[in-house]
Amino acid sequence: MNKKFSNTLLYILASGFLLWHLLPLFSVGKAVAPSNKTNAEIAMNTMCYGGDLTVPTFGNPLTDPLTVDLNTRPELVATSKSLTSVDLGPYPNSGNTNGEEGWQADSYGNNSSTFDVKDNSILAIEMKNFVDGDAKWRTPQIPVKPGESLRFASEYRSNVASTSNVTFILQDGTEKYVTLSRLSATDSWKQQSTEVIVPKNVVALRFSVILDQNGWLQTKDYTVDRYITPGFSRGIVSFTFDDGWESIYKQGLPLFEQYGIKTTQFVVADYDVNEAYMSPDQIRAMQKLGHDIGSHSFSHADHEVLQDKDLAREVAGSRTVLNQKYGGTNNFAAPFGRYNQDVNDAVKQCYQSHRTTDSGFNTPGYDRYTVRVQNVEVDTKPEQIREWAEFARDNNLWLVLVYHQVEDGGAYSVDTAALESHLKAVKDTGVHTATYEEALIETYPQGR
Repeated sequence: MNKKFSNTLLYILASGFLLWHLLPLFSVGKAVAPSNKTNAEIAMNTMCYGGDLTVPTFGNPLTDPLTVDLNTRPELVATSKSLTSVDLGPYPNSGNTNGEEGWQADSYGNNSSTFDVKDNSILAIEMKNFVDGDAKWRTPQIPVKPGESLRFASEYRSNVASTSNVTFILQDGTEKYVTLSRLSATDSWKQQSTEVIVPKNVVALRFSVILDQNGWLQTKDYTVDRYITPGFSRGIVSFTFDDGWESIYKQGLPLFEQYGIKTTQFVVADYDVNEAYMSPDQIRAMQKLGHDIGSHSFSHADHEVLQDKDLAREVAGSRTVLNQKYGGTNNFAAPFGRYNQDVNDAVKQCYQSHRTTDSGFNTPGYDRYTVRVQNVEVDTKPEQIREWAEFARDNNLWLVLVYHQVEDGGAYSVDTAALESHLKAVKDTGVHTATYEEALIETYPQGR
């Protein structure tokens, strides 16, 4: 081999080696951070769309084919709502009311709460010395029937975050409190609107906006409407798990395979270095079996208190890390279920949906950035799971179940026996099961 040929060959090999390592810089939809970087280094200075990207994320969420498809697919099932207003009667004239069926100024726990009515139309609450509990104005009792849909709306302003809530009154007279949505602090009047489908055994309900920390809250212009909306082409149940606990892989996966149910794992991007959580190899093994991977943030921080770069790292940075390791991670679930408008704005720049922990079922026309769920806790019985699944099946709704650990433990854990009873309960109903993303793709275009 002559010297000139050898030099040429070496030049070609060197050029090829360099091109191979530079190619990711020009590719679309691939993270470019070297695999030997730490999770924190990969997530640093990351944005999903716009700005100068130190580490580009996996594609532009505004042009990703799946997101474009969700926005442009033709209508499959028309949303048809027939609204009938519910008469809530006159507003109270003071903060001393506590009527059995009328408006209620209600508080409990260790705090100092005062109620007032301003200008005969503004229901005000101020809370001091908060330790626990909450305070709220509750609407009059509204008689309802299972399967009925209602929409609750009001104007509100507050200097702290609050929540929209419904109190279900059951046939035996007991009450069940359910959070409908999180509301961000706002100095100016802002409308909140949320919808509920009445569960089985509920005979009446009340709506409220809740203050559960030191601060003030004012509400006005309450409206409640009954409406009829069609369901999807079929009912669907999705099993989702938060955090990425290793017990999901070790104890849960054999059961998922036994019952033929594919799940969605919302994993924390920086938890795969902790032995209590699934390793990258375990997560990839679940993917190969058909389970979906979503983002549960970078470090499981409370997103409501984050801003700017800290929020970007949790939302955008987690997508960068997860996509580099596992491919397309298209959906997000905020830690603790805590979010505000800033969080949702960030999520919209990075993901095709946001799965919340706000309670309820999803119907045609739902907001894919506030997907509703039923939260499974340590004392959730298989009878309750079966009831939810049957309700979704019979009314053609999308039911999303939220789990955490699969072991004996805290309030949100289930052991293997409980998990198996839940999986069997759903399978026995005959309702269709699908991963979160599969269900999103099927349901979201229906009613758009």
